[in-house]
Amino acid sequence: MCGIHGFTGNDKRRLYRMIGSAAQRGPDGVGLFEAPRISLGQNLLAIMDVPDQSRQPWRLEGSGAVLCFNGQIYNHRALAEEFQGRVRTHCDTEVLALGLEAHGEAFLEKLDGMYAVAFYNPSKQELLIARDPAGMKPLYYSEANGAVAFSSELRALLSGLDDVRLDHLAATIYFQLGYVPGPKTLVDGISRLTPGEWRRYRIVDGVLVASGYIGRRMPDRREYKPGEFRGALRESVASCAMGLRPLGLYLSGGLDSSMILHEAVEMGVSLTTFSTRFVGDGLEAFNEDADLARQLAAHYGVSHVEVAVREQDFVSAFQAVVDVIEEPRYNRSSPAYLVTARALAEHGIVVTMAGDGGDEMLAGYPKYLSFETLRERGVFDPMTFSRREELLTQLRNTGYWRWPCGPEIDLSNPVHRWYYISKFRLEERGLSRGLRDPSPTEEVLAYLESWLGSAGGGDDLLNDLLAKEQVTWLPEDALIRNDKIGMSFGMEGRYPFVTRAFREMAMALPSSMKIVNGRLKRTARWTYEKRLPAFIIDRRKKSGWAAPVLEWGKGKGELDDLLSASLRKDGPLSGYLDLEGISASNEPKLTYGALNLLAWSRRVGAASRLGA
Repeated sequence: MCGIHGFTGNDKRRLYRMIGSAAQRGPDGVGLFEAPRISLGQNLLAIMDVPDQSRQPWRLEGSGAVLCFNGQIYNHRALAEEFQGRVRTHCDTEVLALGLEAHGEAFLEKLDGMYAVAFYNPSKQELLIARDPAGMKPLYYSEANGAVAFSSELRALLSGLDDVRLDHLAATIYFQLGYVPGPKTLVDGISRLTPGEWRRYRIVDGVLVASGYIGRRMPDRREYKPGEFRGALRESVASCAMGLRPLGLYLSGGLDSSMILHEAVEMGVSLTTFSTRFVGDGLEAFNEDADLARQLAAHYGVSHVEVAVREQDFVSAFQAVVDVIEEPRYNRSSPAYLVTARALAEHGIVVTMAGDGGDEMLAGYPKYLSFETLRERGVFDPMTFSRREELLTQLRNTGYWRWPCGPEIDLSNPVHRWYYISKFRLEERGLSRGLRDPSPTEEVLAYLESWLGSAGGGDDLLNDLLAKEQVTWLPEDALIRNDKIGMSFGMEGRYPFVTRAFREMAMALPSSMKIVNGRLKRTARWTYEKRLPAFIIDRRKKSGWAAPVLEWGKGKGELDDLLSASLRKDGPLSGYLDLEGISASNEPKLTYGALNLLAWSRRVGAASRLGA
């Protein structure tokens, strides 16, 4: 919907710089508010209302309270009933401002939507910032010298730092996981709100008055009613289709986007579907999803666009995607995603929908099968390290499981379990070998436990793992990629599987209804087996949407040239990364992870400001 920015203090030039750094987020206008010791700004992308009725910062009559808000509140019409007689528009911004004025951060518990919020309460002289529980909208902040600053864009906060330095622990985590979850960013001194987090500050001196989380508790387990799954998804699709602007759906040929398309067509939603087709010799396996998406769009009679992505398109988009996402991610398909998003914008799309979140809510990844087998074998029970190593050795000897577990990792600890199951696949790729002096595992685990332990809980170990996936990988890799790339073209992304209503229904399902007899997403398949065509519902294994980076990188084309040249250049992190080891490894995946970090550091640090 837009970008929001602000800080305690007054400096109009700085405020304009922050707004200007996020111009792509708000093609429909900008706004600013200043009062003694507080400055707020916004870039506007109007979705639900005409721009003149949704401009921000939004100031309430009487109290003078001010709201800056990025996102969409799906249930704002129901919430507006409390404020009958005071609501003047159809805009969710006004309802949110009235609710925060009346109830403070407690009002956030009532919201179903995606948002990043900043609310100034002049009577208390306090500033509240918050992020939605699913983490669909990012919000960065810095605390220094008795002042607080925040922004939808990390780059907007860089100018407020005396020195831009790499966070060593965050860099270690990046090479272990392929991204950095939690409050840390790769820039020392700049943090991000974690999903569901809120923080309230005193504006006179920037002191944190109170903080907390919403949406982290597991919903109570209850009896599943036939039709409940479909009802929740229909409601979510309807919510995500709200608005006055053209709608596009990323269609992969997988189960999740197929369910969304089915419900959208059933409800008469007007949309265009899009898929990516990789162009080049020997890439047939990478276009299985594109083939199915074309077939599915024809089945439902919707307008469908295939976006061709060639190796040169991928290479041309590489630096652009590093700049747009603002922090490197290991996701090797991001440049292809940017090329596809550009095509949506060229077709006039302003609101997008995608199936992100379905795997994390419904247990759709193969690693969850491995997790369940380890649980059944008792690997996660409290025991001595030697006994656990004995069990893992037995699994290695049978060829089932090959990943060791060091004595510092306690697999009866839920946070340690998530770290272990998330990290082992990247160890296979060699990514953890990219640093000369990585932080010790104990330090990484202590950081994760400081904030991740509040997510999940209960005795259903798989659902606990899924809850942790929903505040780590899902928001900080998948959703943030879609948000930032989409917003760079003036498009807002929406995700039916991540609305509050659907999330609460899905997480109330026991894991025994998600994985049955070795089949993933069983409740979803039961629900749609008579509704979706057989070529979708009977598909045993999805190839996954992935760019053919390894195939391109093995050749002597443009990507190979980019990978090779990157490791020969001097840069601000050349002494920090093990460039010799990366080159000698001859592992394109490891090289790609390092290349992302190097490209980001050169741009963010201007090659001289970024310390290590």
